[in-house]
Amino acid sequence: MEDWNWALGYGIGKDVSSGKDVFVHHSNCLDTLKKRGECTGFSWLDDDKKKVTGPIGRDRKWLERRDIIFYVSKPEFPNVAFSVSLVQEDTITATLPLTGTL
Repeated sequence: MEDWNWALGYGIGKDVSSGKDVFVHHSNCLDTLKKRGECTGFSWLDDDKKKVTGPIGRDRKWLERRDIIFYVSKPEFPNVAFSVSLVQEDTITATLPLTGTL
């Protein structure tokens, strides 16, 4: 990740193979990544396990500057990251069809 806007929940990553920037939005991040910062969208649980709402980034970090993310792109949105995670297998699993075939 190159940069992450904590207040608005998006960031810019750098694709290591092409060198191009890729847009990462919180809505395209897998739950495993969101739980890393104990944050789910615009609300999270505070230390007393009470639900608090506010900016995504308030005291919660989903991605650090040097994190390596795994994602897939779509032909119609080549510079947008989908199924974003920190574990390659999670991204692969999330993008498989649910038909039982590859």
